[in-house]
Amino acid sequence: MSLAPRFVLFRLLNGLAAFYKPPNTNTGKLISLMKRTLSEGSFRLGVLNSRLDYNAFPEESGVLRTVLQPISESSKSMTVVTVPDITHSKFVVGRTFYPSDFMIYAVDPLADMASGVQVFGIGEDGVLQMATNFEQFSWLKTYHLTGLLGRASVDGTPMGATLLRSSWRHVTRPKLDRVLAGLQAQCRSEALLQAGLRPNTQTAYLALSGRVPGQDLRALTPRKAYGELHERDHLLPPWERYRSLGAQSSGVPTPNRGLEAEEDRRQQAPCVHSIKCIHFEPPYFTLEVQVSCETFSFLVDLVASIGPRLRSTCLLSRARRVRHGRITTEHALLYKHCRVPGHLLTRLNDHVQKELENSNDLPIGDEFLNSANGSGLLDVLVSDHDHKVSPNLFTSLRICSQLGASDTSTNEITPKSAEHLLPA
Repeated sequence: MSLAPRFVLFRLLNGLAAFYKPPNTNTGKLISLMKRTLSEGSFRLGVLNSRLDYNAFPEESGVLRTVLQPISESSKSMTVVTVPDITHSKFVVGRTFYPSDFMIYAVDPLADMASGVQVFGIGEDGVLQMATNFEQFSWLKTYHLTGLLGRASVDGTPMGATLLRSSWRHVTRPKLDRVLAGLQAQCRSEALLQAGLRPNTQTAYLALSGRVPGQDLRALTPRKAYGELHERDHLLPPWERYRSLGAQSSGVPTPNRGLEAEEDRRQQAPCVHSIKCIHFEPPYFTLEVQVSCETFSFLVDLVASIGPRLRSTCLLSRARRVRHGRITTEHALLYKHCRVPGHLLTRLNDHVQKELENSNDLPIGDEFLNSANGSGLLDVLVSDHDHKVSPNLFTSLRICSQLGASDTSTNEITPKSAEHLLPA
């Protein structure tokens, strides 16, 4: 059975897309607006930036459906019957697609106060496969954190009640850089310990050499069998490897304190990989921070902890994510770009006509989308120039799906690839 162009474009909504989330906006509400825009948009023909939504496509030519029907009411044998499909007729009332038909999942959603790059998994394959792999690959995220000196609040943000005001005019750029340098050195040593590595060892050197740029170090740490670990490899004392001492006497169930649980906790703990000041205009300053496994409360505490080191107080005034792995703000779309451009339908029809000239069967179907030619259908319909001239949802799907694809083979340290790293 052949598929209408709107169903072909609907099936192409599979992959990763990036949008720029504005501040003071809930991510869940943004997803609801995106679904409603795709299903209830408007069709404006004749405008330069004309756009389509899935329920506003122009009337399509009639297609035939192939169904199986019994020969007679009493007969059990079936026959193949071709009937006209009136789904896309202008006389049919109702929508073909509803907001609930679009699957959208936010990867590491930003807090309401924060803004910046927000990666979404769209479609069944995009949500269940691509978004899951992208989230588990532990990409580094870059934030621009703006701090305000001389004030401390209840929740560490400007919206909280003020607890304390202090002087800030004695803070200079060299003093701030000195504090950040010490903080970064402390975070780097903690990153090795959280990864289960000891500094200045061959195991740590091999792990650092096999790291992919832009990925968290802890995700690349080779896990050993817990029964094969020697006493000198343990980072925890013996009394903390299995269970707490209080659980033996009190009888209160406590979480597992074994070595396996401790390594899992290290993998999920927030970690700062780089921190530096990129703008200083007191009482405001902006930090560029590269972190992994972070939470918004961790970013608030990180900025607030700088205040006492400078003999002052500080709070987080603004948080902006500028990079998530390989995806940056250059690849992020605005909310107004969440649309289906009109020229995409024209390109699809032209591509179908070219395929019809080379084959007798209609190529728009399940076999066409699952074939090698159908896998590159999005590359045929969307070019690199479209993202600069007319950015839309499909251009973001094409670019972000390629950037978000993780090559796990490059992260594994094989004996052959590590021969030049071993001592002679």
